[in-house]
Amino acid sequence: MTSVILFAHGSAVEAANDQVRELASRAAEHAGLNGMAVAFLERAQPALPELAESLVRSGARKLVVVPYFLSTGSH
Repeated sequence: MTSVILFAHGSAVEAANDQVRELASRAAEHAGLNGMAVAFLERAQPALPELAESLVRSGARKLVVVPYFLSTGSH
């Protein structure tokens, strides 16, 4: 099983994180996927390592991480 993760920066503003979740939902639908998980670098949960571990425990054998960063950062 392959799981796709949309990986975004994360925000202290929960509405911004919700927009990323909505984008993931629409992208999954457009791509014909059952779903797309969302992970954040900081300021929101889940973090990428914890989400990846959870997906593997749930049966994922391959993880595809799609970075979603809209501007240059310092990470």
